[in-house]
Amino acid sequence: MWKLRALTALYRHELLWRLRMSIGAWLFRNRPLGDTTLGAVIKQIRDVGAAVIPGYYSEEEMRALETVCEEALSRADTEAKPPQGYRRIPGGIRYQHMQKRHPLAQRFARDPLIVALAAVFNGKFKMPSLMYGVTHDGRRDGASAERPEPFGHHPHTDAWYHMFKALTPMEPIARENGPLCFAPGSNGIQPEASDYYVEMYKVAKREPEVMKKLKQTGVNAGGETYNATGMPDDVFAAAAARFSLAYGEAGRGDLILFDTRCFHYATKLEQGERRILWMYF
Repeated sequence: MWKLRALTALYRHELLWRLRMSIGAWLFRNRPLGDTTLGAVIKQIRDVGAAVIPGYYSEEEMRALETVCEEALSRADTEAKPPQGYRRIPGGIRYQHMQKRHPLAQRFARDPLIVALAAVFNGKFKMPSLMYGVTHDGRRDGASAERPEPFGHHPHTDAWYHMFKALTPMEPIARENGPLCFAPGSNGIQPEASDYYVEMYKVAKREPEVMKKLKQTGVNAGGETYNATGMPDDVFAAAAARFSLAYGEAGRGDLILFDTRCFHYATKLEQGERRILWMYF
């Protein structure tokens, strides 16, 4: 019953989403946006799953944002227990819901272009939640956890209820410092992942048994750490065979728009650190 219910809902969602994106691409086909048009950006997100708008934020805006973010993180770097809004993860630290605490972050969250794009994408107006994330080699809070190569995180897709994300890097993201790896065009429903989509649907619906597993910190019967949203290796391998994998490289101040239903993972950062402002819808 879960599978029928989930796939019916997801196919309906997919149909309406493609209709909205096609209408948006046509309506804004002549709206200039840097060296391209807003319509072309919407079309690229629909067809590929990602788009980059180079130099969207000025250097002045980036310096102001950098100051706010680093001052906010300075307390968490020195205190044994991170304050409210901070979250430590192996090899990283995150400052969540910044828009609730900083006027500058509120300005970024209310960007008309990003809010409008999210409305076309999600079918409703919703202000983003901002998160400043730092991924590092252990310099901020002790040794970075060991992770199997080449993954920094296991391949996955995000749940349908927050599938659109916008982000801007504080410094250039290149192959050398652990960028996002994704399968262009894999946004939407892929047949080899039907069972995985059912699990993600349960997460979106807050199904008690799945949410209980998400909170577990032990290991499963196979001796592996449980991760309810992690994609089985054979599913990712099948998708990778059909789609050419790409790396999300971008410059400081670029605006990256991403459909997180693409099969994706963060590659492992070996040295240095990577700082990104994330906007979740």
